[in-house]
Formats: sequence, structure tokens, C-alpha cells
Amino acid sequence: EEAVEALRAHKTGLMQQLFPRPGETTPRLRFPEFRDAGPWEVKRLGDYVEQKAGNSKLIKGKLHPEPNENRFPGFSASGQDVWLDSFEHEGPAIVVSAVGARCGRCFLATGQWSAIANTHILFPRETDVNIHFLYEVVTRDGFWVISGSGQPFVKVGESLEQRIALPSLAEQQKIADCLTSLDDLIRAREARL
Repeated sequence: EEAVEALRAHKTGLMQQLFPRPGETTPRLRFPEFRDAGPWEVKRLGDYVEQKAGNSKLIKGKLHPEPNENRFPGFSASGQDVWLDSFEHEGPAIVVSAVGARCGRCFLATGQWSAIANTHILFPRETDVNIHFLYEVVTRDGFWVISGSGQPFVKVGESLEQRIALPSLAEQQKIADCLTSLDDLIRAREARL
């Protein structure tokens, strides 16, 4: 347990070094090949993604709770926890929990899948942004604009106006690879535990 927590803390600290502080465009730590690359470009999140709401006609209680070889994963506001007989989307995207206690949590979708009621989907423009890099950006605490107290919800329009800093695709890939390797190590340790 201590080893897992140490790895998580290491990843948090590394992210604080690899990403610029709020209001800045250059991180404190860069890989050697990108040290002279200059500041990162700052734009609205909405400039880098296509977005749409999850399918409100797909209700969690009416879907399969268990997988089998003929079913496709479905994402609810709680994550990937339902299965469907068909799929609506193919390829990588980020599913955002849009309503409820877990609103603002993000899940990486790949392959063939669907997003159901109370979710929102971000499809990154692959010419501008690496999905794994963007996932790390939008999963940071406090990124999503949230309102409501009894039943909190993500204010999608305002959240898409959030300004984010991005380096070149090559630098995004390098950072994403580094953080993904750490995630793989954390999952391996958790499996051993």
C-alpha cells in the first residue's frame, strides 16, 4: 500500500513539474529535446475538441450490468459500468461524468463503446492534441466548472471556455508516455496488492 501511495505521489509531483502553473505557458521541467522549444500555445479547450452529450435515451438501469463476448462497454456518470448490445462510437474519446456526486470525473474510452445519460464526450482533434495528454489536463482537480449543491452538474459551456496550454504534438506524446508508464506501474502494484 505504501509503494502504491508513493507512486501516486510521485506522479502528482511529476505532473506539477511537467505542466505549467496556472497563468504560465512554460513548465518548470522539460525533456532535453524540448528545452529550446519555447512557450506552450494557450487556447480554449473547445478549440481542441469536438463535443457532444451522451445518449440520454440510454438509461443505466435498463442496460446489461455484466459483459459477454457480444456486448460493448458503456460509460455512465460512474464510469464504464454497463454493457450494450451495440455501440455508438468508435475510437478514442474522453467521457465526462456530467451530473451527480462524481461529476467532473473523466474516463478514457477506446475501441467500440457508448456514453449514456448524464455524460458528456470530448473527441480530441488528433492534429492538435494527444488524447492521453489531454486526459491528464482535464482530470486535474478543479478543472471542470461545477454548479448545484443537492445534485451537482458540470457547466459544459463554461468548461469548454477554460484556457489550456499545449506544447507540440511530439512533446505531448513524450509527456503522455511518461505518465502512462507510471499509471501502468501503479496498476501492476495494485494488482499485486
